[in-house]
Amino acid sequence: MTGNELKELISKSPAECHRKLMKEYGRYVYAMVFNRLRSSGTHEDV
Repeated sequence: MTGNELKELISKSPAECHRKLMKEYGRYVYAMVFNRLRSSGTHEDV
């Protein structure tokens, strides 16, 4: 998604914009958090 597409979507439906962002970037965020916490926490902590 481009910045312009996000601006348009957030003005129409903030909830839908949030869903699409989470779908697109959620896996990346999870991978980064997992890599940081895997040595210091449990799988449930992540």
